[in-house]
Amino acid sequence: MTSEAEILRATAAYYRAFRMGDHALMGRIWNEGDVTCLHPGWSPITCHDEQVIVTVDVAGVICVKSVAAPRLIATNLFIHRGADWRMIHHHASPPSAPQA
Repeated sequence: MTSEAEILRATAAYYRAFRMGDHALMGRIWNEGDVTCLHPGWSPITCHDEQVIVTVDVAGVICVKSVAAPRLIATNLFIHRGADWRMIHHHASPPSAPQA
């Protein structure tokens, strides 16, 4: 069974590749085939307060992203391929405004 630590390592690798602009590393993180990435185009980021959800072949990480502007909430989905967890979806957006 896969540990949450493996999923967090895959998530950290994604954000490291993103910050460094490392296209080769990014290519090893993303799954081959159908993937989606919805991102507002902010400057380099850090991820914290991760929450991991793991099933046998699919895992998700929800985290808070700190950028130069207000914080964002991100969702990263991974699929298990061989010995690796490969990203299949990334989305980041501002949190909703508190209700009055």
